Amino acid sequence: MCKRLTVIILSAIVLSLVVSPATMLARQPVEPDASAAGISLDSEVPAAAAKAGASYRLAGLNPTEVVKLTGNDGAAGDCFGYAVAVSCDTMVVGAEHDDIGSNSDQGSAYVFPTGALCGLDIAKTDLKDPVAATHYIRYTVVVTNTATTTAGTIMLTDTLPAGTYLANEPANAGWMQQPRAAVVTRTVSSLLAGGSISVTLWLGTHSTTRGVVTNTVNARWDTCVVTTTEATTITAPPPPPTATPTPTPTYTPTPTPTYTPTPTHTATPTDTPTPTATPFGPQVTGSIAAYAWDDLNADGAADAGEPPLAGALMQLYATGGSSASAGHKLRYANNDEPIASCTTDETGLCVFSELAAGDYILNVTSPAGYWPTTDSVFEVGVVAGETSTVHFGAVAQYRIFLPYLYNWPITWW
Repeated sequence: MCKRLTVIILSAIVLSLVVSPATMLARQPVEPDASAAGISLDSEVPAAAAKAGASYRLAGLNPTEVVKLTGNDGAAGDCFGYAVAVSCDTMVVGAEHDDIGSNSDQGSAYVFPTGALCGLDIAKTDLKDPVAATHYIRYTVVVTNTATTTAGTIMLTDTLPAGTYLANEPANAGWMQQPRAAVVTRTVSSLLAGGSISVTLWLGTHSTTRGVVTNTVNARWDTCVVTTTEATTITAPPPPPTATPTPTPTYTPTPTPTYTPTPTHTATPTDTPTPTATPFGPQVTGSIAAYAWDDLNADGAADAGEPPLAGALMQLYATGGSSASAGHKLRYANNDEPIASCTTDETGLCVFSELAAGDYILNVTSPAGYWPTTDSVFEVGVVAGETSTVHFGAVAQYRIFLPYLYNWPITWW
């Protein structure tokens, strides 16, 4: 709760001084015996108004100047600071003889918000808007010391929106997550008067996050707190890459040469031989395209940003239709020898072409150091003239994924 005590002291002494625009000025000495025409005391934000046309934000039991405030349209004789009132983080300063239009000495009051009083300013921007789900929201936070003195330790506190988490990236060095809370903090040791500091904050987004997320950050120095927000739109994630199978070559039959009979020495012509029959056309076949990917979050789905997986051994078997193995009704032919084998390269693809229509078994072995996150034995039907697809995912064995706590995933590596 903010407590306020306002004391108005009127003075018969009025000094004329042209004041500068309503911003914090360079610190100037204030003589204690001639400083206050109007004084207002707040439980946390004391202030004094000088007879010379400026107001000062003071701090401590033995007040020292923190911020000097002036009117943005001041003129000689306005008596800016003749009366002052402070409530929480807002100061109202009176100018008894301010001219308003053609009205001479009508008087006015100036209202100064939080940033002007405590000497801190904060701004936050996102690098990109909108952002696709599963991608990072990349923020830049800038804190500026607008006071006339050096700011001590400044604490930054950021509240993570629902559907986001603190990304495990070097850009987040210095940010600390509070246990069991969607709040991260970071400290700045000190900031000189007039100085600024810029820090980055990267938040990850879940695959189900949609719509506008609003992120709030505040900076605290002593009793001074300033806050800002930034809104970012989250859209649907991009679709997973589609494997492009290698086209099946078209079979072109070799033409049979036409037989030309040799004429005989007699007048009687010889019989013309019957031409050799031309072979039938090619057998129509189908193919299987299998794709393996590194399932980084072990969710069994090929999410955007998850790369192809090299080193997966894929073995294709013909089925016999009877005995069962791992829940699949199959019988490997040729003494369990595969009819074709393939190891994925950096594209993660294996294509088996020129397969007769029918049922096949594809058995996939993960690369060393990986566990499968999908089935590893697949029953695949091949249709003439078409390509059947298979997707296989695996994750590194030493990644452990725990449930989210307050929308905050914890990952150990």
